[in-house]
Amino acid sequence: MKQKKWFSAAALLLLAVSVSACGSKPAEMAATDPPTGDAVTDAPVAAEVQTEAETESETSAVASAEQIKAALAGTVWSGVNGKDGAFAVGFGEKEITYAAQDGSVTEGFWDISPDGSTLQICSDEAMTAEVRSMPFYYNTDKNVLELEDQVYMVNIGAESREAASAEAAKLGTAVSFYTQKLRDVYWGGGDENYALIFSLSDDGTCDMHYYDAMDGVINETTFFWGMSSDTICFYNEDYNPVMYFTWTAEGDTFTLSDHTTEANVACTQLTPEEAQDVSYQLGVLAGAYEPGGAADADGGYEEYDVSVE
Repeated sequence: MKQKKWFSAAALLLLAVSVSACGSKPAEMAATDPPTGDAVTDAPVAAEVQTEAETESETSAVASAEQIKAALAGTVWSGVNGKDGAFAVGFGEKEITYAAQDGSVTEGFWDISPDGSTLQICSDEAMTAEVRSMPFYYNTDKNVLELEDQVYMVNIGAESREAASAEAAKLGTAVSFYTQKLRDVYWGGGDENYALIFSLSDDGTCDMHYYDAMDGVINETTFFWGMSSDTICFYNEDYNPVMYFTWTAEGDTFTLSDHTTEANVACTQLTPEEAQDVSYQLGVLAGAYEPGGAADADGGYEEYDVSVE
């Protein structure tokens, strides 16, 4: 039987579509591992270094809060929350529009809490009359926004915050398709060069198996996912956006169009049995052999070469 090898999210990142927005977490949220070995400084200057580091950290935290607000001003984001519907948020320099898929709209002024973990919406510019608050995380380097409870938002490219209401009005289809057909169900599709199997969950994670014929490798990983009215984005464990697709749904077909290559992958639902035997099913999707082929003595499929030298 030919050797099969499974790779982690790090390997998939090298194979997946490269997206320009990459970097590290904002300063106020970054964690630094303690130095070891040669990285340890001499003891006599340790106290001085620590004091300088603390001062720089405090300055960076304040600057980062301002950077976050500056980066979000003039952007509109959209996201599907499998548990509570969907919503879109438009950020102005001070004002904000929060529009839900059910038609409700909250307008007011916005700020983030000192620790950067909460988005606050108030009816007054002085921020004394709160009308809504929610968990918040934004990475300025990677342009990743997470709101509510593990809802990863998609930047829809609009500049006017009023566009949030128009986007929210289109989210009904996304919510219905997710809750009725995508949630916790495996879907798969592909051609001779590209194949994938995936399942989306309410906790914002996506279990994905991915095959790239150029490398002959099947990858198994968990992504975070974000979905707007027409786009779905997958983020790796470091919050790097690694795949962007435009999506359309017609009947029982879920078509993904790669933003970079413009390749179309028509996906259909898989039975639990089909999804369970991932390497065989990916071979079928990639056209390596016909459905229903017999396994070899070791339970694998000789026709499907995913060996790695």
